[in-house]
Amino acid sequence: MLKGKYTIVAFNSVGFPYAWDTNIIEFKEENNKVTVIHKPKGKRTAFKHTYDKDNELKIYNGWLGLDLIKNEMMSFDSSLLKVSQEPVFTL
Repeated sequence: MLKGKYTIVAFNSVGFPYAWDTNIIEFKEENNKVTVIHKPKGKRTAFKHTYDKDNELKIYNGWLGLDLIKNEMMSFDSSLLKVSQEPVFTL
């Protein structure tokens, strides 16, 4: 379904937002969970992440270059207001 260059935006286990510019290798959606195998920009190895229905996950087409780490005082919603396109996938 989804393969190629995308930006993944989600929350970590502590509740802070993060964004990855990544190449999605494999994308599986099954039983209220999503499994994404991807290789982030600038990394050599692939990562496997599983998101369940309790996670807020948005996947955007292309690399958006969102830097949520430097803007940690900014809320998740206000940083997404800068994104002009609609997400390709939302969980």
